[in-house]
Amino acid sequence: GDSILFQHLDSASALMGHSSGGGASVLATADALAGEGLDLRTVLLLAPLGAVGYPILGDRHPAAEAGLIEVPALVLEGEKDCTTPPVFHSRPIFEALPARGSSFLVNFPLGDHCGFADEDGPTTLSCGIAEVGFCNPFFPFINIQGETLGSAEQARVTAALVRSWLDRYLKRASDTMDLFEAALSREPVAWRRR
Repeated sequence: GDSILFQHLDSASALMGHSSGGGASVLATADALAGEGLDLRTVLLLAPLGAVGYPILGDRHPAAEAGLIEVPALVLEGEKDCTTPPVFHSRPIFEALPARGSSFLVNFPLGDHCGFADEDGPTTLSCGIAEVGFCNPFFPFINIQGETLGSAEQARVTAALVRSWLDRYLKRASDTMDLFEAALSREPVAWRRR
């Protein structure tokens, strides 16, 4: 009660994560929704890790727990993602979500894994090394992955979609779902709803 922010912040919340953070967001959402008193309104997953294995070990798998997520989910994936290939990670998570028509899977046809990371962030180098290792393990100096969207453009499209999504589910403005769907139609993405 002594904070200058007391009663100035909305209690609504969202969880968002990239890669293993996306997988962790699925698990955290399942845990948060099992508790009471939280106003968790949505979860956003950027190229999420759906199956846990080496080098990340654990006994809970995000794809197995996604069915417990009773809030709208936005799942973003890059078709050229070699680190968490969509077929093994983001799509099983999306398919396990409850089918209420409020969750979206958005595919960036030229998107890659590191394009969802901060271009100047602390993990940029390690993400790039991992992506090269997974995409081109035998030819690290030859680009087998092909053309990608590029970090700046992928970040721009991601921001446009995420901003309108959060306006809809955190601010609950009545016209913002139309803005999200308009953004989907303007951007170079494919999508489906569940």
